[in-house]
Amino acid sequence: MFRRRRLVRSELGIVDVDRFGIPLLRLSRANPVVRDVAGDAFEKPPLRIAAIFIHGLVKSKKGFLRELFRIFFGESKGPHIKADDAPVILLIQGLEALVPVAAVSVSHRPISYLMRCVKRLGIVVLILVCGTSACKDTEPRQVWRTIEPRLTQAEWQPFRAVPATPPSTDEPCPDLIDTHKDALRLLESRPQCTDSAIAALRVFAHSDAHALSDIAAAYYVRAQREQQDSDLLRALEAAERATAAMPDDATALFNLALIQESLGFSNDAMTSWNALLSNDRSGWANEARDHLHRLRAPIPHWNRGEVAAALKRRDRTAVRKLIAPFPSPAMDYFEQDVLKSKDPGAANLLAEELSRRLGGDPYAPDAARAMTHPRDSPLRLAAEMDRVLHLPYRAGATATSLQLLEPLAEEAHKRHYEYLGAKIQALRAYIFMRESRHLDAITNYDAAFKVFERFGDTEKVASIHRSRCGSYRELGQSELAWHEGLQALRYVSRTVHPRIRNVIFGEGAKTAAELHFPAIALRYENLALRMVQDAFREQPPEGVEDYKTNVAARRRSRADVELQLDRYKDASDDLAEAKRLAEKPKDATVLSAIQAQIHEIDGRSLLRVNPMRAVAAFSAALAIVPQDEARTFRASLYAERAEAAQLAGRDGDAQRDLQNALRELRGEESQMLARRRPGEGEPYWSAYFNRFRETYDRLIRQLVDRGQWEPAFDYAERSRAYEPLNLILQRGVAPESFRRLVPHGEPMSLRAVQPYLDEGTFLLQYTVLEDRTETWIVSRDGASHITQRARRKDVERWSDELQRASRQRDDPTFRRALQPPFAELLRRPLRDIAKLQNGRVPRRLVIVADGAMHGLPFAGLYDFDTKQHLIEKMPIELAPSATLYVFSLLRDEELSSSEPPTALLFGDPNFNSQLDLARGLKRLPRAKSEVERIAGAFGALAVVRTGDAATVPEFLALAKNKAIVHIAAHAIVNPSQPWHSVLLLAPSKGDSGAIDAEELLRNLTLDRTRLVVLSACSSAGGLPVGSEGVAPLVRPLITAGVPAVMGTLWDVEDATAERLSVSFHRHYGQGDDAAEALRAAQLEMLRSGNRGLQSLLAWAPFQVIGHASSPFESTQERQSNGGTHLGVHRTNPFHRDDGIHPQ
Repeated sequence: MFRRRRLVRSELGIVDVDRFGIPLLRLSRANPVVRDVAGDAFEKPPLRIAAIFIHGLVKSKKGFLRELFRIFFGESKGPHIKADDAPVILLIQGLEALVPVAAVSVSHRPISYLMRCVKRLGIVVLILVCGTSACKDTEPRQVWRTIEPRLTQAEWQPFRAVPATPPSTDEPCPDLIDTHKDALRLLESRPQCTDSAIAALRVFAHSDAHALSDIAAAYYVRAQREQQDSDLLRALEAAERATAAMPDDATALFNLALIQESLGFSNDAMTSWNALLSNDRSGWANEARDHLHRLRAPIPHWNRGEVAAALKRRDRTAVRKLIAPFPSPAMDYFEQDVLKSKDPGAANLLAEELSRRLGGDPYAPDAARAMTHPRDSPLRLAAEMDRVLHLPYRAGATATSLQLLEPLAEEAHKRHYEYLGAKIQALRAYIFMRESRHLDAITNYDAAFKVFERFGDTEKVASIHRSRCGSYRELGQSELAWHEGLQALRYVSRTVHPRIRNVIFGEGAKTAAELHFPAIALRYENLALRMVQDAFREQPPEGVEDYKTNVAARRRSRADVELQLDRYKDASDDLAEAKRLAEKPKDATVLSAIQAQIHEIDGRSLLRVNPMRAVAAFSAALAIVPQDEARTFRASLYAERAEAAQLAGRDGDAQRDLQNALRELRGEESQMLARRRPGEGEPYWSAYFNRFRETYDRLIRQLVDRGQWEPAFDYAERSRAYEPLNLILQRGVAPESFRRLVPHGEPMSLRAVQPYLDEGTFLLQYTVLEDRTETWIVSRDGASHITQRARRKDVERWSDELQRASRQRDDPTFRRALQPPFAELLRRPLRDIAKLQNGRVPRRLVIVADGAMHGLPFAGLYDFDTKQHLIEKMPIELAPSATLYVFSLLRDEELSSSEPPTALLFGDPNFNSQLDLARGLKRLPRAKSEVERIAGAFGALAVVRTGDAATVPEFLALAKNKAIVHIAAHAIVNPSQPWHSVLLLAPSKGDSGAIDAEELLRNLTLDRTRLVVLSACSSAGGLPVGSEGVAPLVRPLITAGVPAVMGTLWDVEDATAERLSVSFHRHYGQGDDAAEALRAAQLEMLRSGNRGLQSLLAWAPFQVIGHASSPFESTQERQSNGGTHLGVHRTNPFHRDDGIHPQ
C-alpha cells in the first residue's frame, strides 16, 4: 500500500518518532492495521514475492516503485487481508510507530479475477526489467582500501588515505573479540576501536604468527590515526618477529618494508621490498615497486663547485636552480666564501637570488653592497652571533649571551632581516636549552621554525625538529620527543651538514632508548656512526679533529645503548675508542662534555661488577660538569652514584647523593617556575616534575628502611606539592596565614601539618612503590607509619578493573572489585586509627592518594568484615597533598563572611553538536531541571544560565564573585592530552563553547568561590596530571584558589546526577560541609530501596577534593536560636518549604 501521511493519520493514529524514511515495513496479519481501505484488493503471493525481490535487488529504485504502485492501485488503496496469520508487506514513506486501531469494515467494488491477474503479471514483468537493469554494472565503482598496511588474506585494492573522522556511533567498543577475522574487521571498520583490535590481536598472536604481522599493521594504523609515533617502534618489533617466524610470507614482508621506510631505515626497506617482489605477483607487488622507485629516486645534493661555476659564468638560471633546495647552505657559502672574494658581480648575483628565494629578504643584497661600502655591513650581525655561540661555557655565560643577542635581534627586526632574525631566535633557544630552560627554548624554537618552514629551508627545519626532540626528552615528554625526532629523520637525506645528520640520528637513538626500544636505538646509532665515517673519509688534514670529536661522541652514545642490551664487551670497546679519540679536541667545552659522558657510561658498565669503581667513575663525571650548569645531568649523575654506593653497602653515601640529586633538580625547577605564567607550558609540567620520581621513591624507600619515616613523608610531600603550590602562590590566591607557613615556597613538613587537622580528623598519605606501599597516618595528636604489601601493579590492576566495570555498567563485577583495595590499602590504617580512638570511628578521613589510586572510588570500597562501604563509616575528603589540604582549610576559613552566599548555576548548555569531540552527544534535559531545582532554593541569590545562554564568556565573567559554582554539562576527558580535556558549554560569537583545562587555568578567576560542583561525566577522573596527580579539570580550580571541588570519576546518568546533586545541595544548605553533604546524599541513594539508585555505579563515582564548609547556618543552630538565623548570613533559603526541599 502506498499511503499518504494524512490518510493514515486519520485512519490509524500515528506516533511519529522523527526518523529517516524507509520503503518497506513487514506487518503480521494476526494484528491487522487496516482492512480494505476503500478500493481494490490484492492477495499475498504475487506481491510478497515481488516485494522481496525489490528489497533484495533494486533498493535504488525506491521512488520509481512507489510511483508504479500508485499508478496501478491509486493513492488511497490498501490490502484486503483475508487470513489472520499471513504476513504482508506495506510500502510507507516514513519510519513511524503504527498504533493499531479497530479494523475498519469498508465495502469495495468487485473486480474480475482476470483483470487482477493481468495487473499482477504486468507488475512482475516491470520489476524483472528494473531488477535486470539495476544489476548491470556498466560503470564499476572503484573500491579503495583505507588502511595502508597489508592484512592477512586481504585482496589488493588501491590505497587512498582518508582523514580521521569521529565515530559515527556511540556504541562502545567490544571488550571481547572472538576471532582473528573479527579483530581485523574491527580495525578496518571502526577507527575508534583500534585499541580493542590490537588487544585482541595480541592474544591471537600467541598461537598464530599471522596475527603478529597484523599487530604490526594495527600499530602502524594507530600511529597514523592518532599521531602516536611511538607505535611505529612497536610495529617494527612485531613485524620483525612476524618475518622471523614466516620468512617468505608476503604480507609480513610488505608490512616490514612499509614500517622500515617510515622510520628512516631506507636500505633495510629496499631489501625487504625486493624480498617481497621475488615471490609476489599480485597488485601488492605493484605497490611495492612504487615504494622502491621512490626510495631509489635521486635526491638533490648541494654542490658548492657547481654553484661557483655558475656564478663565474653569470648563469642566473643555473644559480637559481642550484640554490633552490638549499637556502641555508647557499647562505653559508655566500657569507663565508663569496663575500670574501673579489668578485662583486658574483656576490650581487647570488645575493639577488638568495633574496628572491627568501621572499625578498634584504639581508643578502645589503651584505653584497657592503663589499664596496663596508661601513654598515650586516655581516657584523652574523659575526657577533658567531662570537656569542662560541663564548666559554661557564657560570653566568647564559645571561651574558642573551644580553649580547638582544640588540642583534632588534637591529635585524628594524632592517627586516627576517631570515637572520629566525637564526637569532634559534641561537637564543640553544642557549636556553644549554641552561636547561627547556620551555623557553621550545618557545624560541617554535618562532624560528615558522620562518624556516615558510621559506622551505629543510636543513633548518630538520635542525629545529632535532633540537625540540632533545628539549622534550629532557622535559620527560618522550612521546613528543619521538615525534620531533621522527620528523627530523624524514628530512635527514636532504640535510647537507654532516654534523646535523649525525646529531639527528643520535637524538633518534636516545629517544628510542628512552621509550625502551634499545635494539632500534642501536640501529640509529650504527647509522649515525656510518654517516660520520662516510662524511669525513676524505677530509683534509684540518678536518681530522672534527672527525675524531664526532666519532668519539657517537661511540660514547652507542656504548650507552649497548649497556641496555647487556652487550658489555661491545660497550667496553666503544668506550675505549671514545676515550682515545676525545683526547685533544679544539673546543674545550666539547672535550668536557664528551669526557663527562664517557665517565658516566664507564660507571654504568661497572655498576654490577664493581660498584666501588662505578662510584669513582660517576665522581669523575661530576667533577667535570660545572656547578650550576647542566643541572639535570648532574642530578642524574648523583642518582646513579647513589645506586652504586648502595650496591657497595655505603647507605649513608647513597642517601646523601639522592638528596643532592633532588637539590639539583629543585634548583633547576625553581629557575623554570620563576618565569612561568599560569596556563603556559601546561602540557609539559606533569611529565617534567615526574622525571625523577624514581629518585624520590628510592630515597623514600631508603629513609623508611632506616626508620626515618618522618623525613620520608617530607620528601613524598615535596614530590607532589611543590609545583602546584608554586602556582597557587604565584596567582596570589593564598591567604596570608598560609603564606606564612610556606615562606620559601617549600611544602610543609609532617609536624607543620598536624596542628591544622581538626580533632577526630585523620589524614592517610600514600606512596605506592614498585613492590610495596608506604602509608602515613597523621592526626592532630600524633603520626605513625606502616608499610603495606600492595604493589604498584596491584593498584593499577584494581583501578583498571573498576574503571572497566563502570564502563560496561557491570554492577556485580564492580562490587567484587571493591573488596581488594579496601583490604590491602585501608584495613590496617583504619584498625590503627581505631586503636588510637579507643575503638571509635574517626570523624573524618582525608586521603592523599598516589598514582593509580586516583582512579579508585573510595566511597564505595567495601569492608567484607563489617559488610559496609567506606562512606557508611565516615565522611571522606580527598586531597592532592597534605600541604594543599591545609591550604584548602585556611582558604575556606578566609572566605567565611556575613554576606549571603551567591551561586552560579550552569545547566544543559546548548553545545555545538557539530564539534568533532561532541559528535554523538545529546542534550541533558535533566541537567536543566537540576539547576532549576537548586536555584529555587537560592531565590534571588542564584544566577542561572541554561541552553544558549550558558556560554564560556558568561561563565568566566560570572563565576569570579560567586560563592558556589555548579556546572551540569558534558565533560570530555582527553586521555592522550589531559590538558585539553573540556567542558562543553554553549557557543557564542567567536567561541566554540568548548573550554579546556589549559584555558581554565589561564583565564579563570574565582576570587570568592568556596565550592565548585562539576556535575558532569568523569569530571574528577581521567589521566591524572601534575605532580599532585589530580584530574585535569580539577587542577585549574584548585590552583585558582577554590577550597573544594566535587566531581565524578566516570560517566554518570543524567537523572542520577540530578538526584544526587539536588540532595547534596539540600544537605549543604542545612549546614553540612561538602564532604558531609555528599555522604548524606550518597547514603540516601544507597538506602533508598530503589535498585537503580542503590547501584554503586550511581553514587560511588562522586567525590570531594579539598574542604569546603557550608556558608549556611546549620539546622541545629537555627533550632537552638529559636528559629532565628544567626549563622554566617541572615537568611537560609534551603529551609524554605518550596515543595522541592523538605524542611
